[in-house]
Amino acid sequence: MHGQGLDLMASNNNVTVDCTSVIEMLKALGDDAKDKAIQAALRAGAKIEQTEIQNNCPTRVEGPSGTALPVGALKSDVIIKTSTKQADVPYALVTFGKYSKHVARWVEDGHKVIKGTKGSKKDTGKETTPNPFISAAFETCEQEVTKAIQETFITNITKAANKASK
Repeated sequence: MHGQGLDLMASNNNVTVDCTSVIEMLKALGDDAKDKAIQAALRAGAKIEQTEIQNNCPTRVEGPSGTALPVGALKSDVIIKTSTKQADVPYALVTFGKYSKHVARWVEDGHKVIKGTKGSKKDTGKETTPNPFISAAFETCEQEVTKAIQETFITNITKAANKASK
């Protein structure tokens, strides 16, 4: 763990928290306690970011010819994925489900309007206006996420250390 931070990834943004101040305490603990503390800390930060993204989600994605997503679909499909034990670096990823991920990206960045079907697609020359709701959410809660990660990690490591010393 020495020299590594904890990563919370959302969209193309990262929060990195340096936890070197607790390295000595970590050395006395087993890997299981450290892994649990890291996962809890990452999840605490991810939950804050998830809520902020949900609060910023457009209720209805309006496109030039309507949309296939029901009202509130983006908001209800903001999910948290966490690393498995096989991951080299622990992470928590705030993302969208497989049916709305591409729509969230299109809303965030804007996109070209294409008409037609698979065999006959035509660029209309129009583009949608970007609505950077994900990046705005990230910027709004970045400090709160960082604080939650640090506090949750230190709290859990302290509890594990106290338990181990008894």
